[in-house]
Amino acid sequence: IVLMISEKTFRVRSEERKRKSIIDQNEIRVDEQEVARFQIIREAFTQRAENEPERIVVIDAESSISELAGTVTTYVDELLKSRAKSASVQH
Repeated sequence: IVLMISEKTFRVRSEERKRKSIIDQNEIRVDEQEVARFQIIREAFTQRAENEPERIVVIDAESSISELAGTVTTYVDELLKSRAKSASVQH
């Protein structure tokens, strides 16, 4: 499962995380190296998901934590049911 967010969301969440952990408020901004690294990683996971759709699912992670948890739980439940069904058919 790849949880995909936009660059804008990455910036906002990174700044929030820094705000909670850094005393000096002048160092909260996300620098361009962090954004570049995010973009490279995001592109790599996107490519991998496109190349291996049977193995990797991309889930939009722009929603709230509770909505995201529900989406992931639903996906995993369906996947496990599907695999259990396949396993019982093979035996």
